[in-house]
Amino acid sequence: MAGAVGLKDGGALRQVLAGSSMTIVDAGCAGGIDPVFLPLVDGKLAIGIGFEANADEFRKLRDTPATRYYNLALSDRKGSLTFNALGTIGSVHQRHDRQQQYGEVYQPVEVACNSLDQLCDEGILPSIEVLKLDVEGYESTVLKGASRALAQGVLCVKAEFGFHAETGTNRFSELHDLLQSQGFRLFGLALANAASGGYHSGDALWLKAPEAIMSMPIEATEKRNRLVRLAAIAFMLRQIDYVAIIAETGAGVLSAAEKSELDALAIETCFIPNLIKSPFPRLAFAFFLLCQLALGRTHGTKAAPKVNRLVPLRPLFVAVRLNWMRRRHVERQKTRLRTYLHSERLKA
Repeated sequence: MAGAVGLKDGGALRQVLAGSSMTIVDAGCAGGIDPVFLPLVDGKLAIGIGFEANADEFRKLRDTPATRYYNLALSDRKGSLTFNALGTIGSVHQRHDRQQQYGEVYQPVEVACNSLDQLCDEGILPSIEVLKLDVEGYESTVLKGASRALAQGVLCVKAEFGFHAETGTNRFSELHDLLQSQGFRLFGLALANAASGGYHSGDALWLKAPEAIMSMPIEATEKRNRLVRLAAIAFMLRQIDYVAIIAETGAGVLSAAEKSELDALAIETCFIPNLIKSPFPRLAFAFFLLCQLALGRTHGTKAAPKVNRLVPLRPLFVAVRLNWMRRRHVERQKTRLRTYLHSERLKA
């Protein structure tokens, strides 16, 4: 299933990735590995490892050759903690907000816990390239227990957040500052409205900056491996322009064949609204209004469509076949690349 992430069988990029699979860690994996990242699993580029603290939800999960699950809470230490269980919204924190609003009753249970860094040290996790967090306000603590993994191997983070969450839980500003300090860039936000109005919470997506990889004190071969993995993840998430940025930034360590294949990958498909810009904002706004009239305001939140809410919609990507499409697509990429490299020089 090479087409799942756009890498050709037998190509230079596939050869780099053939040595070992990437690891997707899904913390709070009730229902299975996050569908956003399943193309990497289906494309045989990654294995999925899920952690679910709720024993009832864990029993519904089934290991496969490409997925493995643990009845374990992730934290910043090894030991045990009190988990307040209630279906897929169980939490380490006591959910007084939901108790008051919905009358929910949580069952406190003692569960085993461990940190991601410790799990890597113990060999339970070979590496972590993708980290997804949906742990009901415990995101900051899990990230604190993954400081070495974030600095060394993690290339993509998807996390649930709250704009007004308490300090030390999953407040967006704290998550963003922590990840930015580790060389990540924000790539996507899916926002949910509060019942009283305004934005309340959502999901966010961060990707490692290629220049952060280039500045790591590691061998050139390992830098190349991480850049290629980052490009595969970016392409799967349909961040096509970022693939071109990765190829340009990593020119010093990527082979000519690898860079050429990345450049070709970056102009293989394009996002239709980037080619025909003027009608799309008006059409999108009209469609949004019709949806709200027909379905109600709640359908304007991050709840729908669930799988694609953090990445551009797949049907709006088309193969670049005509010369005028290719020219416009390449010119836009060059503009994005110049802007990106200029911003990096200013920061330096």
